[in-house]
Amino acid sequence: MYFPVRRLHGANVNCPSYVMEFDQVRKLVGSFSYAVFLRPAVASGQQDNVDSAVKERTLEIMSMVEAEAFSSCRAAGVRN
Repeated sequence: MYFPVRRLHGANVNCPSYVMEFDQVRKLVGSFSYAVFLRPAVASGQQDNVDSAVKERTLEIMSMVEAEAFSSCRAAGVRN
């Protein structure tokens, strides 16, 4: 299977050369009771062409979800 290399490959901590091994990610995710995953609808090889407004909106949505999750946990008395 071929995966095209992004123009900025290696420039971000989320690039394959920096991320954890799959089994480590599986163990980490498995340690949580709940999780939210986002999968951008971007064709393979087109990641560099994503509009900055889309990126900003995605970060905004993620921040709102995270804030709601933390406030819900605080209201329920859940601690780390």
